[in-house]
Amino acid sequence: MPIRLVVLPGDALVTDVKAGKTFFRDNKAAEKTGTMPTKAIVAGAETYEEGYHAGDAGGLSAIDTDLAPANIKEAVNIFGKVGTLEAAPTITEAIAAVAAKQSGATAWITFGSQSIPASAIHIIARVSGGKVGAGDVEVQVLYNGVQKAYAIDVENEDGIHATDQWNGAGLGSTADLLLQYRASQSFITTYASGGGWYVT
Repeated sequence: MPIRLVVLPGDALVTDVKAGKTFFRDNKAAEKTGTMPTKAIVAGAETYEEGYHAGDAGGLSAIDTDLAPANIKEAVNIFGKVGTLEAAPTITEAIAAVAAKQSGATAWITFGSQSIPASAIHIIARVSGGKVGAGDVEVQVLYNGVQKAYAIDVENEDGIHATDQWNGAGLGSTADLLLQYRASQSFITTYASGGGWYVT
């Protein structure tokens, strides 16, 4: 009777096989039992433990319902969920929005401008504004179109109350520095002042 040689070329370890499941690796007479534990992703936890994961047909959002577009920053993709949550406005943006909504602010008016050279290392800009009578007056500093300073002289406050200053680094390219003001009502008397300086 011919001898039949059975080769078992397996290389799995007991830690590679689900706990409770049996297998033969390289010896048909030596049955082994897996020890890999079954693990589950837990809602609200960051841990992802090593082991066997059965999965969930509903996906990760079925495990943790907080994984939803409404809870993720707009345009950010997390595990296939693209966020729709709009970023909250900055304090400056919120103040400006409220002032504009309440009083129907007119357009920004540039009262000072300066071309900052590419060689500028450091820039300082200061702006102030106020009004006589009722209404709001806002002032701002724009550098390369980006707001760097902002202040508002609110209703029933006369004098130069809207004052702010910006200290910052140059861009390494030529850019405009603008000083602007905006009044809540076109008929109120307003005044603004300021200036910009740079070091090369």
